[in-house]
Amino acid sequence: MAGGTPQDNGSINQLKATVEEVLRQNTVLRAAMEKIEQECAANDDLGDEVL
Repeated sequence: MAGGTPQDNGSINQLKATVEEVLRQNTVLRAAMEKIEQECAANDDLGDEVL
């Protein structure tokens, strides 16, 4: 798509920004999931209480 119109470049830049945002959110979600798993593992050490 080299040499495309400015409209094409704008669409490409918008797509790149969207992909970057999704990747950033994915990183945040992965970190949150790891924290939740650590908390669950810590809670498992407390015994098998029924909540």
